[in-house]
Amino acid sequence: QKMLTPERIVDINSKRAAATGAHSLFEEFAEYDTESVEWVNGALRKVWRNYNDLLESQVKDNLQQAINDSLEQEKPPFVRSVLVKRFHLGQRPLWIRSVEDIPTQDRLVLTYHMDARYDGDASVLLLVELGAGML
Repeated sequence: QKMLTPERIVDINSKRAAATGAHSLFEEFAEYDTESVEWVNGALRKVWRNYNDLLESQVKDNLQQAINDSLEQEKPPFVRSVLVKRFHLGQRPLWIRSVEDIPTQDRLVLTYHMDARYDGDASVLLLVELGAGML
């Protein structure tokens, strides 16, 4: 496996500029199987730390909507409501282990497989209101 380094990028760009347009830049990079994703993890750590409140609010709202939609379709007779009271992402962010390029026929479509791991300290507090029904 060849690693993509800044020097190699300059070399590829130089060769590409000298060529007569035989290959796209994406085709040039296709020969590289892996690339370090530590820069992605560094960005995730910053986003996690700086945007935690905004992300928590948005995830809480999306989770509440998903619960509401599910309860509209099929709600047990003894459940009156379910409220997402609190959602906390925790201090440990998602960690990307690897990213793999998935080739497609369409040159304008970029598809990737990401191997991610999350062993964080997220927590959720649900308020479930029970009513008279069959148990």
